[in-house]
Amino acid sequence: MDYKFYLDATEIDEPIGWDNFELSMKRDDVYHGMQFEVSTSALRFFGTAATYLQNQKDTNGISSNVTFSAELVCDAEQDADYQAIVTGRLNFGKYKETCGNQCLVEIPFEEEGCKVVFRNRFDQKVDIENLLALDNVSTLPAYTQLGQVIDMPAKALQSSVDGSVADAGVVFNTSITGGGASFATIYMRPDYETQRYDNIATGQLIAVNGCVTNNTLITDGCDGPLTPQLLFEDDINCFDGNFTYTSRMKGVVNVTGTNGLFRLSHIVLKWDGVGDIFVDGDIIAQNDLFDFTADLPNDLPPAPFEFEFDDTITGTTTIASGLGFYAVLALRSINYTHDIQIDFDSDTLITIDAIKLCPPSEVQYYMVHETLSRVVEAITNRCMRVKSAYYGRIDSQPFAFDGDGCGALRMFLSGLKLRKAPDAKFFASAKDLIGGLNGIDNIGFSIEPDTTIPGRHVLVIEPMEYFYQDFEILSLDNVALVVNEIQENMHYAKVHIGYKKWEVEQVNGLNEFNSNREYRTNIETINTTLDAQSNLVAGSYPIEITRQQTFAESGAADTTYDNETFIVCLIRNAYDFAVEQDAVTNEVNIFDPATVLNYRISPIRNLMRWFKSVINTYPNTTSTQNKLYFNAGTGNYTASGLLDDATACRLENAAIAENANLSVFNFAIQANALPVVKNETASFEYPLNIAQYNAIKANPYGYISYTCGNSSTAVKAFIKELKFRPARGMANFILRKKWEQ
Repeated sequence: MDYKFYLDATEIDEPIGWDNFELSMKRDDVYHGMQFEVSTSALRFFGTAATYLQNQKDTNGISSNVTFSAELVCDAEQDADYQAIVTGRLNFGKYKETCGNQCLVEIPFEEEGCKVVFRNRFDQKVDIENLLALDNVSTLPAYTQLGQVIDMPAKALQSSVDGSVADAGVVFNTSITGGGASFATIYMRPDYETQRYDNIATGQLIAVNGCVTNNTLITDGCDGPLTPQLLFEDDINCFDGNFTYTSRMKGVVNVTGTNGLFRLSHIVLKWDGVGDIFVDGDIIAQNDLFDFTADLPNDLPPAPFEFEFDDTITGTTTIASGLGFYAVLALRSINYTHDIQIDFDSDTLITIDAIKLCPPSEVQYYMVHETLSRVVEAITNRCMRVKSAYYGRIDSQPFAFDGDGCGALRMFLSGLKLRKAPDAKFFASAKDLIGGLNGIDNIGFSIEPDTTIPGRHVLVIEPMEYFYQDFEILSLDNVALVVNEIQENMHYAKVHIGYKKWEVEQVNGLNEFNSNREYRTNIETINTTLDAQSNLVAGSYPIEITRQQTFAESGAADTTYDNETFIVCLIRNAYDFAVEQDAVTNEVNIFDPATVLNYRISPIRNLMRWFKSVINTYPNTTSTQNKLYFNAGTGNYTASGLLDDATACRLENAAIAENANLSVFNFAIQANALPVVKNETASFEYPLNIAQYNAIKANPYGYISYTCGNSSTAVKAFIKELKFRPARGMANFILRKKWEQ
């Protein structure tokens, strides 16, 4: 064998350490793609090569970009073509120089420069709208579907004013002194100090009682400041005026004093707060608790009272903007001198319910395929693009496909973009986006040559099964010694799935199903946990609450989710896209299913996409006992339904609950649930030549077949790690066995 070595285009002598030089490929444990690298002690260069490297270091420091390459010909006498063995960048960050009788430069070899840059900047955030790469020189393509405008519809919210008096009750005291022929009236409502929900902006659970000031009766009509439990003011038209109203007043009334006519009534009314409540208010319901037509005795024995008004049976009560809802006790007397004490029992309560459905708003959206490519192009200075059939569309850029992938019709945007903040930005990293999508789709990525642009690469992002393909790339016979080993860390006792960020304030977030779940297997001998939660925000409630900040006054917006990345599922319109809603049928325990968002990426469906990577914890996936068992959850984990999408993208075969136990029998196509690999490896050493290595490197995701010893039974397995020493023609294999059942 004859070798040639180069630094850039300069041919050099064989570096010291080449005889131990080791080429390797190693599968990423998280993202399944193959990494090609050289894992050996650093090469040592001398003579012309050392001088060249010294000059580069002195001129450019650790930014030096020097390519080392080696070529091989097996029969130089026959003028055969040299084959490239390895080409890659030297890492000047680990440069080491020794000088004496001879100067040596010791420096490790790495993957090609573009791959190194991608790896080093994987978590580097970039401005999605910036058309300059991180080198501030390379111009990025202006993709059509980055920054376009779409109507973001509302998610209906169950809004409430809901409170009760303190556990010890509330005591209301007043003294009345007066006379004459006309009634005088006192209106009273308690403080509702125990609040369960109060997410209607004009809910007023703390009372200001009208018509009495410093125990002095206002006798010329009630001019306030009696406060309603709800003042209907809706500048952005989120409510239609229909409210469901419940009021219960319970307690004891004590009246002492001289005789006189006396009445105590429970009244529910609509009123604008002007004039006399009985004259100018619109009484919805009135119940007289005590109504005496004769003179009241000097002292009324303590008398209990209880009354409940519930308009949930007959429907909702509509009021106009500017009116208030009131539930009060009205005390009316004539010819009186009374001291009055009302003890409101802790059962006294008020609830007002309404559906809040705000107007749609326009937001800028960023389609998934284009956003992924924009980030990768920015961090690699355009030496790498993204290509994904799963996230690609018939019109996606920079690559288009024959059809829309199952993950194609989705958009990203930031919280700032969602609430239309002034000068809103959208920053994201490859780690943010790929990691977030991984929790939803169980994906992987690999770096492959860009066949359309020589010298450049594509980041291929696909579901994990893409990286374990059913074709043979190499056959090895009669392997002398094979070590088989169970991979305990790939067996799981628990799985965390769903979304890390989903909670909101001031609304009933328990309705949110895009929260998180914990599942378990029934294996007792392990305690490993797979955390497959997504860091993207997909919940209808955080999306809607953040979106509603669009309508907030300047400076008043809530910034809880400003810097988070949201994901929203879309559908195709005739010429563009629209946000997907009403994508569920046979729904149970879902509030207003017509307005829910992101049903197709709910936690149970994410778990179905992860199922093949977890169920291989069991040796037999078709046993009725071998399933993933629901263990715990947050939010609305009782929501149930069937995704309204009769295509292969729908995984479930029937309506399924978010807290369902999951087995292969829940899948419309059971083959989609089957594992692709076993949690078992085979390790051995075997001869390999450079042609075989290059063939594997060109197509690394098929399986290797091997027979052990004199056995005639071939075992199929995928590369987990391969270390090849070209100078010796030997390789060490660590393979992960293919699932076959």
